[in-house]
Amino acid sequence: MDGTIWTWGHNFNGGLGNGTNLDMNYPIQIGFDTNWVQVSAGNGFTMALKSDGTLWSWGSNNHGELGNGSLLSTNTPAQIGTDTDWAKIHAGDGHVLAIKNNGSLWAWGWNIYGAIGDSTNITRTTPTQIGNDLDWKEIAAGFQYSMALKNDSTLWTWGKAGQIGNGGTQLAITPSKITADSSWVPPPLITLQHCAERFRGSK
Repeated sequence: MDGTIWTWGHNFNGGLGNGTNLDMNYPIQIGFDTNWVQVSAGNGFTMALKSDGTLWSWGSNNHGELGNGSLLSTNTPAQIGTDTDWAKIHAGDGHVLAIKNNGSLWAWGWNIYGAIGDSTNITRTTPTQIGNDLDWKEIAAGFQYSMALKNDSTLWTWGKAGQIGNGGTQLAITPSKITADSSWVPPPLITLQHCAERFRGSK
């Protein structure tokens, strides 16, 4: 891996980050940086991390999902704040979850159903810390809901009712533990590279 970032597909509001709003039907490199380490595509927007721990975003920003303090979209990567301790990100339909190096949980964007988890239904246009716990391990942002694992392998969810696995009919506006189990694990990450290697090996 050379640390470059490439995108293609639908480009409404600049979600590809190539400086235009034109759709692309083939991969195109975004800029010339070679220190990208993680990328997550949401609904019309993209989030990415660099090896220096900085956070970047581009694309649609109707609900503050870019985290830049506004509702203005951008079609090129722009750094979010000045922090250099971001460790993991995951983009959902209109909100984003992130974990910092110290294990703290952060979220921003669309919050009508409590998917941010900050005890409100207020849209957040900048990264907002969720609680004070420092033991978050994995995150997943869905359509108006969120899920996360802690270091003790407990599972936590919040957001729209019917999608958070708590058996209730009310939305949850803060992270809530699902069952007393402490044996949850994230699914294995299967990349295109792994698939290609397995395919070649099967010949």
